[in-house]
Amino acid sequence: LNPVFYPELFLYIPAMFMVWGANVTVAYRLFIFIINIATALISYICFGKVSENRYAGLVAAAIYTLNHYRMRDIFARAALGELLYMTFLPIVIYGIYLIFHKQEKKWPVLMLGATLVFQSHILGTVLTACAGAFFIVMYLIHHIVKKENVLPPIVAMIKAGIGVVAVNLFFLVPMLYYIRHDFSMFGHADYVRLFKSMARSITTILFSFRNQSYATLYARFGLTAGIVFAVMFVAAVIFAVKKRGKGCSDVVISFVSAAFFLVCASTLMPWDMLAEIGIVELFMSKMQFCFRFVSLFAVFAAMGAAVLLKEVKYGRNNIALIALAVILTASGACYHFVDGCQTRGFDGDYCVVVDSPPEY
Repeated sequence: LNPVFYPELFLYIPAMFMVWGANVTVAYRLFIFIINIATALISYICFGKVSENRYAGLVAAAIYTLNHYRMRDIFARAALGELLYMTFLPIVIYGIYLIFHKQEKKWPVLMLGATLVFQSHILGTVLTACAGAFFIVMYLIHHIVKKENVLPPIVAMIKAGIGVVAVNLFFLVPMLYYIRHDFSMFGHADYVRLFKSMARSITTILFSFRNQSYATLYARFGLTAGIVFAVMFVAAVIFAVKKRGKGCSDVVISFVSAAFFLVCASTLMPWDMLAEIGIVELFMSKMQFCFRFVSLFAVFAAMGAAVLLKEVKYGRNNIALIALAVILTASGACYHFVDGCQTRGFDGDYCVVVDSPPEY
């Protein structure tokens, strides 16, 4: 039985281990080991290419690979799909970076990254689309302000998009076909319930008739992580104002993107009010918990650190950044995203209110 709503491509790896005689636990642990190695190597290569500096690539890869959200995905949540999607997310960001740096012919990099993400995790694909869209808009604004030609990057991204769809037709067609169907878990279909659900969805999208949103989602990031990122962000802005070098716009764009998604993952974003808008609530009902945005913060924070290290000279600045990076990666062991409060999530036709476990 092949799943049509959840990709299984990379699950053949632990399956092979089991065929070769390993039990489920050993196969799972070997798979996690491979994912960790792949994440470290991919992030090192991508951020190293961006910074054109192996030293900067190593620091950025450490920030991304050891960030506290990813560590919790491994040790607390066992979120295998998110781990896989975060492995290939840097390829997508690197692909967009290449396209907007006059390397439009390398659009297959973006296509490859997006395909690997799609074959890893469906929600991760949605998150990647959010990250990519924000990153693209930032670069488009920059190109328009600088009066640079935006047509070549747009054409390159269209090519990458068409390539992703073409390569993944074998999965997209069944998923889109079956997503139109109503599936009943208990014998017969409840047509009255189905009609009410459809009517509620239509009115929510068109008119936002909800008096109280189900998508009241809270997640706090660690205090140390927030302070460290604030220091890095201020340093990047000061550096950009002083030097106005070739890579300054990349530093600012990366850190602004990181700041945006950090806010999205925190109580600073008023999801309560925003979820009164039907389309936003529909999006958040699929996302379930806004702490997922921390993964996007991590990739852009690492990207910004890589470009920043590319522009600064060796010396005290580098030592300070390394110290901040170490504090950032270690902070996840000491702080929780949510402290003693309830998390409300919306999933389909029911509302879930639970006491948040420590890892959230």
